[in-house]
Amino acid sequence: MLTYISNLVSVKSTVSKNHLLLEKIWGDNSFTEDRTIDSHIRNIRDKLRQVNFPINQYLSTVWGVGYKWMNKE
Repeated sequence: MLTYISNLVSVKSTVSKNHLLLEKIWGDNSFTEDRTIDSHIRNIRDKLRQVNFPINQYLSTVWGVGYKWMNKE
């Protein structure tokens, strides 16, 4: 899970495309489902909400593309 977050945070305000996240985390020869990233992101959001982290202010979904981490300053 930390790998997902670190990849998203490292490219602040830039859309991280699902297929690129899959390649970065599992490599080119992975046999993962298309919705794997979506499932993990949902789990990350749920866990962060449990500790009252305002995840909706930081992580947004770019429908059909991927996810974007936004810095709130």
